[in-house]
Amino acid sequence: MQADKIENEMTKSYANQALKTELIGLATGLIMTFFFWDEGNKQQLTIWLMVLMSGPFTHHYFIQKFRNNKMNAKQLQRRLQLFWFASGCLWGSFILICLDASNTVNIAVLIGLTAGMLAGAVTGASMIRAIYALFSTPFCLLYSFAMFSVTEVDLSIMGLLGFIMLGIMLMLSHQLHKDFKHSITLRFENLELLAKLKKINEDKTQFLAAASHDLRQPHQALGLFLEALDHLESDLKKKAIIYKTKQAFQAMSTLLDQLLDISKLDSGTMRPEMQSIVLQPLLHRIVMGYMEQAERAGLELRLRPTDAIVYADPAMLSRIISNLLSNAIRYTDCGSILIAVRHRGLGWNLMVYDTGCGIPKSKQDSIFQEFTQLKNPERDREKGLGLGLAIVRRLAHIMDTEISVHSVMGRGSCFSVALDAASKSEVSPVEKSVTTEVVNFKDMQIIVVDDDKIARDGLVTLLTVWGIQVQAYASAEECIQSLKKVPPMLPNALIVDYRLRDGQTGVDAIHRIFESCNFKALVLMITGDTAPERIKEAEKGGFPLLHKPVSPEKLQQFLAKAR
Repeated sequence: MQADKIENEMTKSYANQALKTELIGLATGLIMTFFFWDEGNKQQLTIWLMVLMSGPFTHHYFIQKFRNNKMNAKQLQRRLQLFWFASGCLWGSFILICLDASNTVNIAVLIGLTAGMLAGAVTGASMIRAIYALFSTPFCLLYSFAMFSVTEVDLSIMGLLGFIMLGIMLMLSHQLHKDFKHSITLRFENLELLAKLKKINEDKTQFLAAASHDLRQPHQALGLFLEALDHLESDLKKKAIIYKTKQAFQAMSTLLDQLLDISKLDSGTMRPEMQSIVLQPLLHRIVMGYMEQAERAGLELRLRPTDAIVYADPAMLSRIISNLLSNAIRYTDCGSILIAVRHRGLGWNLMVYDTGCGIPKSKQDSIFQEFTQLKNPERDREKGLGLGLAIVRRLAHIMDTEISVHSVMGRGSCFSVALDAASKSEVSPVEKSVTTEVVNFKDMQIIVVDDDKIARDGLVTLLTVWGIQVQAYASAEECIQSLKKVPPMLPNALIVDYRLRDGQTGVDAIHRIFESCNFKALVLMITGDTAPERIKEAEKGGFPLLHKPVSPEKLQQFLAKAR
């Protein structure tokens, strides 16, 4: 299709300058006929001029049919090839009619005519493949034949010159055709790029609008719950509102986490850690985690045993399967869900089947876009946020694999992930034993640097409740001044916001603190900025990074390392 569009555009460009070509050819013919009228055969010149004058009308007729959509580009090109071949023969015959070997001026004019016609036609005729060659070849052959046929004087060198000129002009025509085609191709590519950028901009606008809407809902609920809490005296009612407040906060945290996942995946900073994986243990663990949820929904969740060994990133693959499984449970009202693995050429297809309502053919691509939910117009967060499949598509892209969907309305859907096969000898263990132990944070010393007072106070409050001694500062300068006091506080760890006042980053602040106070400690960077470029900048600093709101569990995991 792209090649057809390019050919059509090149033909249009030729048609746009066709009138100029017709007028130049006709004017040249009239001038040459007038110049040689007394020297040549008048009857032959008259016939030649009449044939020449019919050419522009024929040429114009073809062009108009193309412009009126009565002839396509390929049909016009075939007719133009015949027309230009005939034109080449006609102009070559003019040399035969008018050549006078005894007249030096005559020979010079005919040589000049040949060179001028070849040079003048090369630009316009090179727009369409082959027509310049069809014009110039018979023209030059007849010219050279005329020069070689002269017996009165030796004009063989002029005949040879005709062949040399033909070769040079054919090479020039070929290059001009390539350049012209390349310029048309670039024009189409630029138009496609502009269209893609416009679509991306529209998608981002819709994305931000949907994200803003979904963030405002739990945010409003939090405000109302807190206001109600302030006016209640009953502990029982306070506990009920605190529970609802936590639910609203959890809803906001879930959305922020998924938005962060999208930003990380788009930032290009995530790299897959590919390894050989035995699928059965991984699938079993994921399925068991969703078994209770499936039972509550009245669904049968089944896993077909498999001996497949695949090459993938275990964490990314687990996330893909979990999202597909969660999606299947959410949108299946009754019946069952099956996870199965089948051979696919030299690899495997991991498939999640459901007996849900199905997905219309026209919507099967859009479901992988952010905030797209076919059965949740009321934006009920219990039915998800519409980000799960968007994350799945991005993860599949990072692992350089494909995800496809096949669905039949009223019967269900099947999501399939293509995976490369791996060797059993290369298998890396997926299951790792994790020992959970309660860590006592009492007497730990932590420094917090954050220029946002509310965020700083919230973090200090939580850490203090855990029994940690905390010193909090709004900037690196305040922290350095405090640490230089006697006796200095040597902390177990620093928790530093990435974006500080006056354009300073957390990485800059940490280096200044360590250099000024001559000590080292474990560092945790935190940030509320999810822009892909910020993620890249923070990772270059070499410190672990968590995004606000930081969950207490992740904070405890970090503090356990600093203990």
